[in-house]
Amino acid sequence: MFERNNNISVNCYKNIGKDIIPIYQTTMQCHRHVNLLYVEEKKDSHFILIQDLSLLLGKHTQKKHFYCSYCQKRFLGKDVMNRHSKECRNLNLSVVKFPKANFYKFKHVEYTLQFPFVLYYDFECFSVKKYQDPNDEGSLNTVKERELIPSGYSIALVGPNGYLYANAYDGSNPVEHFIGHALFIADQVKEYINNNKQEMTPTAEELKKHRQATNCLFCQRMFTNNKEDKRKVIKNLHHNHVTRKVIGSSDGILPTPEPELGRFWVKGG
Repeated sequence: MFERNNNISVNCYKNIGKDIIPIYQTTMQCHRHVNLLYVEEKKDSHFILIQDLSLLLGKHTQKKHFYCSYCQKRFLGKDVMNRHSKECRNLNLSVVKFPKANFYKFKHVEYTLQFPFVLYYDFECFSVKKYQDPNDEGSLNTVKERELIPSGYSIALVGPNGYLYANAYDGSNPVEHFIGHALFIADQVKEYINNNKQEMTPTAEELKKHRQATNCLFCQRMFTNNKEDKRKVIKNLHHNHVTRKVIGSSDGILPTPEPELGRFWVKGG
């Protein structure tokens, strides 16, 4: 409202630690544009005019850089930055932040393990033209002219030994039918597991490798049985809970994907 009444575009920033974060970015295109810095001091707060955004965001280097006020990407030339800002104004209302640490460690090793059951599905839809009210003058937002109406779907369940189930549906209410179908398949998966329980039977070679293992197969931490060590890493023989096949020696804190509803992988299109 302030921008429209005064014919001026405004971007607001806030200082958090050593970072300058945008808290409001305009989508208006006005001849006059200002950048403001929001400052909080105990019980008081106020705005400060940023006369040179590039000087505020830039580092003290020999070459001056020019920063886009929308995505904070830097450029060597002001003309290049201005051309970029015209496109960036409505396309990129975000800021790219890079990690400050020199090294990062991947922690969620369980996401790299293969799920024992995968549910694939594919919907077919009709593209129907939407009714447009002739009295509606529209808005600045994108107008949706067509709507996708589901007409049916196909579904397939793949288990450790290949396809377990496949079917297709082209009747009424395909979305509601799919939800019920997926719940039915989840119950079938549970029943399959209960009826196909197998004991883990590691081979002599697998047991030998397990005894000789000194580090976790996934996180590479060294095993220890010292009870006084708070960071103790106990060695366990990790295996697939469905096929009972040995995977390797792990520290025992790695969760195994269980084929329960919400835990077996669902992939659709």
